[in-house]
Amino acid sequence: MELELVLTLNRIVMATGFASVAVAIASYGIYALAIVTGVLVLHYKIPKMKAGLSVIAATTISMGMSLLWYRPRPFITGNIPLLLQHVADSSFPSDHATVAFAFATLFWRRQRSIAIALGIAALCIGFARIVLGLHYPTDILGGFVVGIGTVEVIHKLWVKDNGKKRTAKK
Repeated sequence: MELELVLTLNRIVMATGFASVAVAIASYGIYALAIVTGVLVLHYKIPKMKAGLSVIAATTISMGMSLLWYRPRPFITGNIPLLLQHVADSSFPSDHATVAFAFATLFWRRQRSIAIALGIAALCIGFARIVLGLHYPTDILGGFVVGIGTVEVIHKLWVKDNGKKRTAKK
């Protein structure tokens, strides 16, 4: 069922001429999001150590999960033209979605509007990767859960029992 959805979305994107837009978003969107997030972390004084640890932990968990559970990518199992070169490794969970949603979650407590904007960007990256046949929708959902969940766990661990936030030593 998921493969049918990916195939349908891929045909629509190919027929409407938006394939090059999807390739650009799927290829470069995460880098643009990383740069924007880095600037915003500095501007809004999000603890750099906490932000870095959160994203590294989320990425490590995502990569570990994909080593434990192999799920072939849609372009392997379906007849999908490969417009973006990609290794045939496990598709679940999406590392791009994990990192993108982790970026968005960093701002949830301080700047909800920024968190929402980054979340929308994360959805765009995930959607582009689905329509290109790199991921199934549940791969993006898995990245959503891992990214948000990891940042939230790191946040809880960062806060002391008395409710004061830990600060990194300079």
